[in-house]
Amino acid sequence: MKYDAIIIGSGQAGNPLGHKLADHGWKVALIERKHLGGTCINEGCTPTKTMVASAQVAHYARRGAKWGVHTNDVQVHLSEVVDRKNKIVERFRNGQAANVDRRPRLTLYSRHACFLDSRRMPVGEEVIEGESIFINMGTWPHLAATPARQDWA
Repeated sequence: MKYDAIIIGSGQAGNPLGHKLADHGWKVALIERKHLGGTCINEGCTPTKTMVASAQVAHYARRGAKWGVHTNDVQVHLSEVVDRKNKIVERFRNGQAANVDRRPRLTLYSRHACFLDSRRMPVGEEVIEGESIFINMGTWPHLAATPARQDWA
Protein backbone atom coordinates (compact mmCIF):
# COMPACT_ATOMS: atom_id res chain seq x y z
CA MET A 1 0.00 0.00 0.00
CA LYS A 2 1.35 3.45 -0.92
CA TYR A 3 0.91 6.49 1.29
CA ASP A 4 1.81 10.14 0.92
CA ALA A 5 3.11 10.03 4.48
CA ILE A 6 3.92 7.47 7.14
CA ILE A 7 4.05 8.70 10.72
CA ILE A 8 5.74 6.54 13.33
CA GLY A 9 4.40 7.29 16.80
CA SER A 10 1.14 8.87 17.86
CA GLY A 11 2.45 11.22 20.50
CA GLN A 12 2.20 14.98 20.81
CA ALA A 13 3.44 15.65 17.28
CA GLY A 14 2.35 12.49 15.45
CA ASN A 15 -1.39 12.78 16.04
CA PRO A 16 -1.81 16.45 15.06
CA LEU A 17 0.47 16.00 12.06
CA GLY A 18 -1.47 12.96 10.86
CA HIS A 19 -4.79 14.75 11.33
CA LYS A 20 -3.64 17.88 9.51
CA LEU A 21 -2.11 15.99 6.59
CA ALA A 22 -5.21 13.80 6.19
CA ASP A 23 -7.45 16.86 6.42
CA HIS A 24 -5.44 18.39 3.56
CA GLY A 25 -5.97 15.35 1.34
CA TRP A 26 -2.86 13.32 2.05
CA LYS A 27 -3.16 9.57 2.37
CA VAL A 28 -1.52 8.90 5.75
CA ALA A 29 -0.44 5.80 7.66
CA LEU A 30 0.00 6.19 11.42
CA ILE A 31 1.99 3.43 13.11
CA GLU A 32 1.69 3.09 16.87
CA ARG A 33 3.16 0.11 18.71
CA LYS A 34 0.99 0.23 21.80
CA HIS A 35 -1.55 2.91 22.69
CA LEU A 36 -2.61 6.05 20.88
CA GLY A 37 -1.40 9.21 22.55
CA GLY A 38 2.23 8.36 23.09
CA THR A 39 4.09 8.65 26.35
CA CYS A 40 2.40 11.84 27.58
CA ILE A 41 -1.12 10.39 27.64
CA ASN A 42 -0.21 6.84 28.62
CA GLU A 43 2.78 6.89 30.96
CA GLY A 44 3.94 10.46 31.45
CA CYS A 45 2.10 13.73 31.80
CA THR A 46 -1.52 12.66 32.09
CA PRO A 47 -1.15 9.83 34.62
CA THR A 48 1.39 11.75 36.66
CA LYS A 49 -0.61 14.98 36.82
CA THR A 50 -3.79 13.05 37.62
CA MET A 51 -2.18 11.31 40.59
CA VAL A 52 -0.41 14.49 41.74
CA ALA A 53 -3.81 16.24 41.77
CA SER A 54 -5.15 13.59 44.15
CA ALA A 55 -2.10 14.04 46.39
CA GLN A 56 -2.62 17.79 46.36
CA VAL A 57 -6.26 17.40 47.44
CA ALA A 58 -5.15 15.16 50.32
CA HIS A 59 -2.46 17.68 51.26
CA TYR A 60 -4.95 20.55 51.44
CA ALA A 61 -7.56 18.46 53.26
CA ARG A 62 -5.04 17.50 55.93
CA ARG A 63 -3.93 21.10 56.37
CA GLY A 64 -7.36 22.68 56.05
CA ALA A 65 -7.32 24.08 59.59
CA LYS A 66 -4.76 26.61 58.37
CA TRP A 67 -7.59 28.11 56.31
CA GLY A 68 -10.32 27.54 58.88
CA VAL A 69 -11.53 24.30 57.29
CA HIS A 70 -11.57 21.34 59.64
CA THR A 71 -11.75 17.79 58.34
CA ASN A 72 -11.64 14.49 60.10
CA ASP A 73 -9.53 11.46 59.31
CA VAL A 74 -8.40 12.21 55.73
CA GLN A 75 -7.52 8.93 54.00
CA VAL A 76 -6.04 8.25 50.60
CA HIS A 77 -7.15 5.03 48.93
CA LEU A 78 -4.46 4.36 46.34
CA SER A 79 -6.62 1.89 44.42
CA GLU A 80 -9.23 4.64 43.91
CA VAL A 81 -6.56 7.13 42.86
CA VAL A 82 -5.22 4.62 40.33
CA ASP A 83 -8.74 3.79 39.07
CA ARG A 84 -9.40 7.50 38.52
CA LYS A 85 -6.09 7.87 36.68
CA ASN A 86 -6.83 4.85 34.49
CA LYS A 87 -10.28 6.21 33.55
CA ILE A 88 -8.80 9.56 32.54
CA VAL A 89 -6.04 7.91 30.48
CA GLU A 90 -8.64 5.67 28.78
CA ARG A 91 -10.85 8.67 28.01
CA PHE A 92 -7.90 10.48 26.41
CA ARG A 93 -6.95 7.38 24.38
CA ASN A 94 -10.54 7.01 23.20
CA GLY A 95 -10.53 10.64 22.14
CA GLN A 96 -7.41 10.00 20.08
CA ALA A 97 -9.04 6.94 18.48
CA ALA A 98 -12.16 8.95 17.61
CA ASN A 99 -9.98 11.57 15.92
CA VAL A 100 -8.34 8.87 13.80
CA ASP A 101 -11.63 7.10 13.02
CA ARG A 102 -13.28 10.22 11.63
CA ARG A 103 -10.53 10.67 9.03
CA PRO A 104 -10.93 8.23 6.12
CA ARG A 105 -7.53 9.20 4.67
CA LEU A 106 -5.75 8.24 7.91
CA THR A 107 -5.03 4.56 8.54
CA LEU A 108 -3.86 3.34 11.93
CA TYR A 109 -1.51 0.38 12.16
CA SER A 110 -1.14 -1.00 15.69
CA ARG A 111 2.28 -2.47 15.15
CA HIS A 112 5.95 -2.05 15.85
CA ALA A 113 7.57 0.02 13.10
CA CYS A 114 10.77 -0.94 11.34
CA PHE A 115 12.28 -0.09 7.98
CA LEU A 116 12.89 -2.39 5.03
CA ASP A 117 14.56 0.50 3.20
CA SER A 118 14.24 4.28 3.11
CA ARG A 119 10.56 4.25 2.12
CA ARG A 120 9.11 0.83 2.96
CA MET A 121 7.98 -0.78 6.21
CA PRO A 122 6.43 -4.12 7.07
CA VAL A 123 3.21 -3.90 9.08
CA GLY A 124 1.98 -7.39 9.83
CA GLU A 125 1.68 -9.32 6.57
CA GLU A 126 1.62 -6.12 4.53
CA VAL A 127 4.38 -3.79 3.32
CA ILE A 128 3.58 -0.09 3.20
CA GLU A 129 5.47 2.62 1.35
CA GLY A 130 5.58 6.33 2.05
CA GLU A 131 6.73 9.33 0.08
CA SER A 132 7.46 11.14 3.37
CA ILE A 133 8.24 9.49 6.67
CA PHE A 134 7.98 11.27 10.01
CA ILE A 135 9.49 9.72 13.13
CA ASN A 136 7.69 10.91 16.25
CA MET A 137 9.26 9.03 19.13
CA GLY A 138 10.29 11.17 22.03
CA THR A 139 11.19 8.75 24.79
CA TRP A 140 14.11 6.48 25.47
CA PRO A 141 14.53 3.39 23.31
CA HIS A 142 13.78 -0.01 24.81
CA LEU A 143 16.81 -0.87 26.94
CA ALA A 144 17.07 -4.43 25.63
CA ALA A 145 17.66 -2.97 22.15
CA THR A 146 20.51 -0.69 23.22
CA PRO A 147 23.92 -1.19 24.80
CA ALA A 148 23.87 -1.10 28.60
CA ARG A 149 24.50 2.36 30.01
CA GLN A 150 25.25 3.06 33.63
CA ASP A 151 24.38 6.76 33.45
CA TRP A 152 20.65 6.23 32.63
CA ALA A 153 19.61 5.62 36.20
